[in-house]
Amino acid sequence: MASQARLLLLMIVIAKSDSIWSPNNCSNNCICHEMWIEALNTKLNALDCHGRDLLTLDVIPENVQALILSGNKLNIKTLQLENLTDVQYLDLSFNQLKLHQEDLLELLFTHLQSLRALDLSNNYLESLQSSLFSKLHSLEYLSVSRNQISYIGKNIFNPLYRLRTIKLDHNRLRSINEDWFSSESESMRDMDLSYNSIEKLEGGDLLYLKKLERLTLANNNISYIQPNVFVDNKIRELNLASNLIPEVLNQVFEPLTQLTSLNMDNNLVKELNTYSLSNHPNLKLVSLTNMPSLRIIHQHAFHNLSQIFKVDLFQNQKLIFIDPEAFKDCSTLQVLHLHTCSLSGLDESVVIHLPFLNELSLYNNPIHCNCLATWLKHINTTLVDGDKVVCTGPHAVRMATLYQLNDSQLNAECDPLVILQTSSSLSVEFGSDVTLECVALGTKHIWWNRPGEHAFHTNTTFKKGTLALQTVQHEDQGLYTCVASLDSASTTNSATVNLQVIHSEVSLNTVAISKSFVVVQWSDAGGTCFISYGEGRNGTTKEIALSAGVNQYTIENLLPDTNYNVCLLYHSKLEQTCLSVHMLPESRSDTPRDDNSRSDSKSDGSAPSVTNSVLVAFIAMAVLVVLVILLVVTCIKLKRYKMSKIAYLRQINSHDNIKLEKCYNPTTAPLFDHEHI
Repeated sequence: MASQARLLLLMIVIAKSDSIWSPNNCSNNCICHEMWIEALNTKLNALDCHGRDLLTLDVIPENVQALILSGNKLNIKTLQLENLTDVQYLDLSFNQLKLHQEDLLELLFTHLQSLRALDLSNNYLESLQSSLFSKLHSLEYLSVSRNQISYIGKNIFNPLYRLRTIKLDHNRLRSINEDWFSSESESMRDMDLSYNSIEKLEGGDLLYLKKLERLTLANNNISYIQPNVFVDNKIRELNLASNLIPEVLNQVFEPLTQLTSLNMDNNLVKELNTYSLSNHPNLKLVSLTNMPSLRIIHQHAFHNLSQIFKVDLFQNQKLIFIDPEAFKDCSTLQVLHLHTCSLSGLDESVVIHLPFLNELSLYNNPIHCNCLATWLKHINTTLVDGDKVVCTGPHAVRMATLYQLNDSQLNAECDPLVILQTSSSLSVEFGSDVTLECVALGTKHIWWNRPGEHAFHTNTTFKKGTLALQTVQHEDQGLYTCVASLDSASTTNSATVNLQVIHSEVSLNTVAISKSFVVVQWSDAGGTCFISYGEGRNGTTKEIALSAGVNQYTIENLLPDTNYNVCLLYHSKLEQTCLSVHMLPESRSDTPRDDNSRSDSKSDGSAPSVTNSVLVAFIAMAVLVVLVILLVVTCIKLKRYKMSKIAYLRQINSHDNIKLEKCYNPTTAPLFDHEHI
């Protein structure tokens, strides 16, 4: 019995040894080893054939769990993946897989019922047909990144009800379509669509991805996000970096109550307005760096962010002002990076509202080191690279570092800082509205001035550093100066408003003409315009100013039977269009006649009488030319007739030896006198 027991134990050991993963099972000069598969977060028995330049595969061990075929020259037609029911991970990246073989692809994956992760990245796929993955019901991870995909079929991901991660980055997709997914797609947690050509996000794009936690849309062309696109989503990490987004709208992001991280680096945002990011109880990390147009961060831009930890605003090289209350409701903020911007100063209140701030960076900013910067040397917060905070003013301490200056040097000057929130040179259209904004650090006494005798436009409003001009006219051009005062000191900063002429054709025509008045009408010229008229082109002219919106005017007290040159001057008299009008004669009744004379901005019209005279003269000239032509033709015909008769007589003379002069003398005999022949 003992011998039989030992024999049975030996047989069990031999049987178990056959199932152990062994290098002896390898083929194609591949490596067999246990391998950590990051996509599945587990170890699997792998046949590793990476980078072998294989064209075909020999027999694959049946008990392989991970098949690494990346970096080869395999073609779909050469692959034999039947009976690989244990394969959980298949890596076909960096091969020669092409889309026109999608039928073979479907067949290829038919036998991989246990497949949990599939990597098709870095191939030549141009589209994903609807049935491509229909048999892969166990798939959890799919990568088709770095292909040439521009089309994805409807319902393609419906059979993949366990799919958690999909990598679609570095392709040619122009939009996200809700029909890629269905209610069966709720297992999706991570989707990467970066480096595509997506232009906008619309309401239904993420409709079926209710449990999506990470969405990456960086490096696309997104310029519009519909406000309801994130409704009912549980996204925790959102990356929208390097797009064309022009503003941060609270109504877009507010539904994301689970959001913990937001990256909007390198977008076209010009200002962070009040409540741009508001009511995100879980938001911890915000990155808004490398914004080429960001200038202003307004009051309460970051509002009610109860768990905020870090805000990155560095490398915004046009950022000139942060409102003292921009972070007022973000008391948990610990890290604030503001280096490499254009901040000339930072109000102490910014830090006062942040009791837990332990790291602040301000280097590579043009800091004005006067009394307003003294607090920076005494804060409990770590000033990152404080020895690199270089002063650009006042002149006495220019190019010194903040840490090199003592309090007396900093307090030597205490002028307030005036910061223009708008550009220092504005070009605006006639009749449009423009707003000038400035703020001051160190004082609340701030106002706008216009130099010389210029008064503010009647449509002007002023409030807390904001000057609003409505319906800008020619007189609104010029220099505007923002003034801030503190005790006896004052500081100014100026902006220039220039009017931009919009060249547009304005037509001028007569509606009615009498012997003493004319009614003229024109298309909209925009803003104030003027009517100018006078006798002929060189006579004395009169000019009448008309209100904006008027497009018809009656010119009275004119002389009968007289030519007048009428002009419309617009765009502050920089452009004009004219026409010539001939008044009715005295003998006519004073009943005006309708007229359709029109002008063009590039040529003058002509009076009707002048036009008729020219027409008559033209017809007379044409008749005269015709008569002259007929006379010339007749003379030519007579001359030819005479010459033919002379030739005929000479011919007869040559035959009869008769002198031509005796037979016919052109000076004495008739042309048809046959008796002399």
